[in-house]
Amino acid sequence: MIVRLIHLKTRAYDWLPPALTRRVRAWRDGSLRFRGPFECWADAEADSVGYDSAALLQRTLTAHRAVMRGEAAFQRDGQTFSEYEPAWPVITALMWAGAQHPGDLSVLDIGGGLGTSYFQHRPFLGCLPIERWCIVEQPAVASAAASEMMAPIEYAEGVSAAVAGGTPDAIIVSSSLQYFSDPDALLGDIDSIAATTLVFDRTPLHNGPDHQLTVQQIPKVLGGGSYPCWILSRPRLEKLLTGWEAVSRTPSAEGEFSAEGGLGFAFGAILFKRRD
Repeated sequence: MIVRLIHLKTRAYDWLPPALTRRVRAWRDGSLRFRGPFECWADAEADSVGYDSAALLQRTLTAHRAVMRGEAAFQRDGQTFSEYEPAWPVITALMWAGAQHPGDLSVLDIGGGLGTSYFQHRPFLGCLPIERWCIVEQPAVASAAASEMMAPIEYAEGVSAAVAGGTPDAIIVSSSLQYFSDPDALLGDIDSIAATTLVFDRTPLHNGPDHQLTVQQIPKVLGGGSYPCWILSRPRLEKLLTGWEAVSRTPSAEGEFSAEGGLGFAFGAILFKRRD
């Protein structure tokens, strides 16, 4: 009977969608945890153990090369995926921008790593005339990616440098705003860009008036380590984007969490259009 139950559980696990199986694995090995709140970024950094960024970059490069060889559909943070997992808010933003710009489409991808969003949505991009996909990343990532990528992907080490190469039509900020030491400054930069569509995805949000600073603890199955992470105020984020109008708010697969200080929040996506 025990053997039979184990077999059934294994079969049921095999039937789960990829996003859910990853969450089950993370739960088995200890889920994401968020400690805090902290008064300032320096305090949160002091309470973090960090992670081996060189090892993570090498692991990500190895996974990216597997994608380029056709051995995986896409990769995220060094983990390869055998199937495409489209983020529908991102797809919507790109299709919406493409409908408004039937010629060449330019995309600004802030914190896009080694092209995760591009390769994750590659089956859907064939109908879009993407001329430029510019990823804003840290210098080490941008330098390592220079010899790995091909058009239309290119890199810039800041938003201003990216925009200097041409105003984008669509802006993607996926799982990155929360890791900037000054997210409001980045929101100010984004607000000044005359793009058509803007989407935040996989972003921790709560409904209070202020951002809350925590330390995010990563389970070992996802690489381990800990680092500062903002739980962002959705009302404040939307208020700072004075040139943009939110048209859709949807949950992300990561789900709901509670920080150790008691703050409840959920990962989500917000799709914006430029105000007339």
